[in-house]
This record gives sequence, structure tokens and C-alpha cells, in this order.
Amino acid sequence: MLSFGKRPRELHWHHAGPMLFGDWGTSRLYVLGIAFTATGHGSLFYIALMGVVLLVVAGAYTVICRVYPEGGGVYQAARERAPVLGVIGGLLLFADYVVTAALSALEAFHYLGIANAEWWAAGAILALGVVHFFGPRRAGMLALWIAGGAFLCYLAIAAFAAPHLSKATVFVPRVPVTEHWTNLVHIVLALSGVEAVANMTGIMVSPLKRTVRWTIWPVALEVVALNFVFGLAMNALPEAQLEGRTSDMLRALSSAYVGPTFASVSSILFALLLLSASSTAITGMLGILFAMSRDGELPRRLSRINRFGVPFQALLVATIVPIVVLAAERDVEGLAALYAIGVVGAIAINCLSTSRTRRP
Repeated sequence: MLSFGKRPRELHWHHAGPMLFGDWGTSRLYVLGIAFTATGHGSLFYIALMGVVLLVVAGAYTVICRVYPEGGGVYQAARERAPVLGVIGGLLLFADYVVTAALSALEAFHYLGIANAEWWAAGAILALGVVHFFGPRRAGMLALWIAGGAFLCYLAIAAFAAPHLSKATVFVPRVPVTEHWTNLVHIVLALSGVEAVANMTGIMVSPLKRTVRWTIWPVALEVVALNFVFGLAMNALPEAQLEGRTSDMLRALSSAYVGPTFASVSSILFALLLLSASSTAITGMLGILFAMSRDGELPRRLSRINRFGVPFQALLVATIVPIVVLAAERDVEGLAALYAIGVVGAIAINCLSTSRTRRP
């Protein structure tokens, strides 16, 4: 049975945190490779700079989530300034989630070395749609187990790589400011996922301030710290060993520092974590579609919820659109370029809008 109403608040920080980790913590699985492909041994400079940006954004979103407890992300914040700006922000955010879902699912099967990865990715997105039909808490519990296993793998790689970090070849590229900006944009998808938190506030348990803080900060600090360690580890290996590893750099690192068997096992967990990122993106799409349809910016029927508190027709849209994108674009770097437009626009609009709000 479908009905109109509020979605239930059932996400604790230990559900929402792993869902965020499934996006922020997953981005390193392709960001590191993209950074090295674009800038070689200058990549650590951009990885460190993006870490600073990520911490600043994390601080901003702890405020944004508190100020807008009903969810909606950039759409809700921008709508207070002007309805048209809210729609623009919402559409940018939706585009961000669509590309995140498609890119993460595609990368999952690249890590497994499976041929025709785009077809497997499409099937996986459909399966995730089925999981989400039964409510966000189940998706959050699944994300918790996957995040725990992947985090242990990350720690193992970091521990085995630690004795070799002093061999890293790193430098700050001497290039014009415009080229620094271009290189940074290559890895801007490291910010992926933060808007999903702002969209999840409407289904998080109270007290919201505490839930948000425990959701965001442990993940942000882990991502920044281990990205820097992995950046050093990557630059400590010979370039010939990293050629063509844009899509699976963490697999290359785990094989080089721990061993091929561990690399094969960890790749399964990394693939599951990437699928968790797709799941988080679906959660974000549901949040923005629900908010916009509730306000009449999209057809009202998209806000009708099933008995598990899930807007079912919005779920159909959130599942089908990423599959269409996969059919049109199957290249990792091409999808990353599409992503940059949505995420930078959405985050910028949200931060600027919230800075002018009169809410306490």
C-alpha cells in the first residue's frame, strides 16, 4: 500500500556513518588512480590539498545538517533563498547521485576483473533497488558490515606499506595556477557522499546534532589520513608497476605490499564497498526526489511511500536513471568528468545558501 506522509526516523549514526563511508571511503578506490594518471609523482600534493578541502566541507556540513533537520540537502537550503535556485541545486545534486551510482557500480566490477562490467553494474543497481524497497535501515546495516571489512583491509595495506613510505618520490608541480585548478578538479569526486548526509537528516534519529557529528567526523578523519598514506605508498612504487591502474589502484597497492592472494580477497570487499557507494547514492536520490515532490516541484506521486517508509515510484526513478547513464557512458574518467559538475555546484550552492540563513 502506498500513502503520503513523513518517512520514519530510523537511522542511527552507526547506520548513517557506514553509508557515508561507503561513498567517501570508496572514492579512494578510483581517485588515487585518476590522480596518479593525471599528475604522476605530483599527485600527493593534490591528494593532500583535497584532504584539506574535505575537512572544511565536513565542518560546513555538520552545520548544514543541524540547520536543515528535515533533509533535502542543497535543495532545501537554496529554496529558502529562491525557489528557482532550489530547483537548480536539486537537479545538480540529483545528477551527482546518478553519476555516483553508475560510476561506483562500474568500478566494483572493474576491481573484480569481470568482462562486460557495465552489464553487471546495471544488474547490481537493480538488486540494490530491491534492497532499498524494504527501507533505509536494512541498507544501513548492510553498509555497516561491508565498511567494517573494507576498513580492516585498508589498515592491513597501510601497515604493510608503512616501512616503504620513505621511498616515495613526491614533489609540488611547478605549473600555472590554472593548471593546479585543473589537476585538483580531476579528483574533486573525493568529496562524493557529503550531500547524502544532508539528505539523510530527515530519517536520522534524535538528537540530530549528535547523530550527524558521529556520522561525519570519524569518516572524514579516516578518509583524509589513509588517503595521504596511500598516496605516499603509491608514489613509492615504480611507475611501470602503476601504468594502466586508473581503475584499480588499491588492488595494485595491496598486491605490491601484501601479496596477490590478499589483493584478490580485498578486491571482493572493495567491490562490495563500491556497491555500497551506489546504495548511498540511491538513498540520496530518494531524499531529493521525495523533498522536491513533496513541495510540488516534481509530480506529487513521487512522495508516496510504501509500508516500509520508502517512496516507491521515486525508487524506480533512482534505479533506472543510473542504468541509462551506464548505457551512454562506460568510461571511468568520462563519468568522473560528469560528476565534477554536479558535486561542485551542489556543495557550493548549499554552503553559500546556508551562510545566509536566519535559522538558528
